[in-house]
Amino acid sequence: MNVSYEPLWKILENKKMKKKDLIEIAKVSENCIANMGNNKFVSMVNIGRICVALGCTPNDVFYFNTIDER
Repeated sequence: MNVSYEPLWKILENKKMKKKDLIEIAKVSENCIANMGNNKFVSMVNIGRICVALGCTPNDVFYFNTIDER
């Protein structure tokens, strides 16, 4: 099962935010955002920080692919 953070990137686009802005307001590392950019799993602690910073839920940030999109 793969993960996709496409919904997060759409949120940032709609809010006219850059990944660097998210790093600052959510207090997550550049490495965390880089992993998300590569659709790798990140900790729920970091997902939680992002959700609090953006006022959303995990369902708004990512979804699981049931088929391999590689």
